[in-house]
Amino acid sequence: MTPSSAPRLSTREPARKTHPIARAKRLSHVTFERPDLDRTAVFLKDFGLEVVRRTNTELLLRGAHDHDSCYVVRRGPRPRFLGLGFEVGSLLEIQTLAALPGATRIASVGRLENGVATRLRDPSGFEVEALLATERKAPEPVEIAADGRTSRPNVLRLGQVVIEVADFQASSAWYTEHFGLIPSDVEVLPDGSPARAYFRLDQGATPTPSHALGIAQGFVPSLNRSAFVVRDADAIRARGVALTKRGWTHAWGMGRRIVGAHVCECWKDAYGDKHEHYCGGELVDATREPNVHPMAAESVAPWTKVPSSRISNARWSTRSWLRAWAWLRGNPKEYRHVFS
Repeated sequence: MTPSSAPRLSTREPARKTHPIARAKRLSHVTFERPDLDRTAVFLKDFGLEVVRRTNTELLLRGAHDHDSCYVVRRGPRPRFLGLGFEVGSLLEIQTLAALPGATRIASVGRLENGVATRLRDPSGFEVEALLATERKAPEPVEIAADGRTSRPNVLRLGQVVIEVADFQASSAWYTEHFGLIPSDVEVLPDGSPARAYFRLDQGATPTPSHALGIAQGFVPSLNRSAFVVRDADAIRARGVALTKRGWTHAWGMGRRIVGAHVCECWKDAYGDKHEHYCGGELVDATREPNVHPMAAESVAPWTKVPSSRISNARWSTRSWLRAWAWLRGNPKEYRHVFS
């Protein structure tokens, strides 16, 4: 590819912010609403998480390397993704975020031994919790087996959350301004507008995984997938065998993601939400500028003999994106989903 034909970003976002309100230190958790906690717990334990606490209204789970819960489930009337959380590093950052319009008052967090939090809403209506752990004990050591037969968790921690939004520019600006996220990889359409982008935490000179949050241009805000780190490809394979034997629905993989380079396999829970196991991937510091890529026909290069429809969601195909792009060019009115 010559320099003149190399893909270029034609929009303002995504871009890093010099002075964000806060700088996220860690992607802490995802939050879901489910009508049946028992059914939810069965899948998540088969997936490789461990139950931390269970009540009539809430289910908390963790991975082997988590200090606290990385997966929060609230009992509710319908199955849906509610949001995600980030841990920040100072009380001043929590206080500044809590002072923003629409944020909740600072309150203690029951699932943390010693911690406080405030909740905000992003432009798509997702709940985003900012946490501060004022005192933290080291997680209990966990013996991790790769054979899929252990009751202890094979999942190490939550690694990525990918969301689809109706207004990419507003969402990108919000997360980079509020939590200091840095764009790592941007996939663009032929006119240079972003189709999806992946962001990392700002850890300064410390190498950090290049993908922590993914934002994709869509029509309705929704969760694309939540992704969890495991030890290696053997652990992915073994857990996949166990999930197959227990009758869960396979979504894609095993394969290697074309952008990000990590090895992954994805499964659907009882309500159709995608949960991914992955290992590997790039580690970069805060100085690296974002890579711009043309929108790929497939997001995963498969290692297994699985029909392509099982590997790449049709929403992500180049042909689908080009049709949507052409339609939007002819219909410039802004479309945004509003949560009731």
